[in-house]
Amino acid sequence: MWRTSQGERVLTGGEAAAFKAGLSDLVEDLAEWGDDQTTGVEAFDALSYGQRLALLVDLAGALLNPSVPPPSHTSANEATVHAVYRQLFTLIEVELDSNTPATNARQLVRTACFERGLEALSETHVDLDAWQGAVESLSDQVLWDRDFEDGTMFLDAAPESLNRDEVGVGGDYFAAVSRELRDAEIEPTLVRLRQLAQ
Repeated sequence: MWRTSQGERVLTGGEAAAFKAGLSDLVEDLAEWGDDQTTGVEAFDALSYGQRLALLVDLAGALLNPSVPPPSHTSANEATVHAVYRQLFTLIEVELDSNTPATNARQLVRTACFERGLEALSETHVDLDAWQGAVESLSDQVLWDRDFEDGTMFLDAAPESLNRDEVGVGGDYFAAVSRELRDAEIEPTLVRLRQLAQ
């Protein structure tokens, strides 16, 4: 379960399928590149390989399984969810750059948008900005905002100099420490993530 901008819920149908596609691709990139893998989501990329895998397995479980209690909203948690959607957009970029008839990622995003009542682009649409907008719209169905992008403003400032209420986040939103996997937990976590992404 996840406290989304659209209420407490899990992803189902096309929305779940699109999320799983991004998750699967992100997991395989992480498995290949480890700490060197980047998504462009700074708050996610700054984490260690073990932290990223731990967050992915915890949050994918919450987003896809109604029996999992909703996790707290932290910068790392929300950045991790957004990183999955960023990876989904990367799949679309690859499809369009390769100029192949394969439209799997676009079909998934189109179906998910249609099911959520969002603008559904034609799967043959080639405007990359429009596809980015579609993926962002799906991300917005889960995330309330992009507060995780403001983390750098808290890094060097004295705690008393910043009014977190004005920013709209709790005191532990940026400070919460993500758990780190032990070496022995890496492979089982990758197996579990691959299962979740099926």
